[in-house]
Amino acid sequence: MNRAAQKKDTTSQSRAQTSETKLQERTTKIAPLRGWLDARFVRCGRSNCKCAKGELHGPYYVRRWKMGGKRRSKYVKKDELSATFKGCLAYKRNKQETRELIRQINQTGNGMLKALGMVIKSWS
Repeated sequence: MNRAAQKKDTTSQSRAQTSETKLQERTTKIAPLRGWLDARFVRCGRSNCKCAKGELHGPYYVRRWKMGGKRRSKYVKKDELSATFKGCLAYKRNKQETRELIRQINQTGNGMLKALGMVIKSWS
């Protein structure tokens, strides 16, 4: 095999590998996470620091949520920020879809009860 053919083979293999990894990135599941993200700026407390003059450190990101009537929080690393944000959005979307499904079930059930009531009245 000549060199041109070898180069062509390696590029086609690398393209196939990159397309597979892109597909995996798009299809990876994002675990839904309860809560929301907050950006916080903090003061460290050292007297000679820039934050003592008003220029605070940060932003530091914190995921906040409520569970069991208590407020919880967890710091989020910068490299995990995107995944955490997507997880919070996924949880919110799932919750909205569930509420809509329950609403539809209730409407169907109410319609069935009305129809049943009309049938019972017609028997009397």
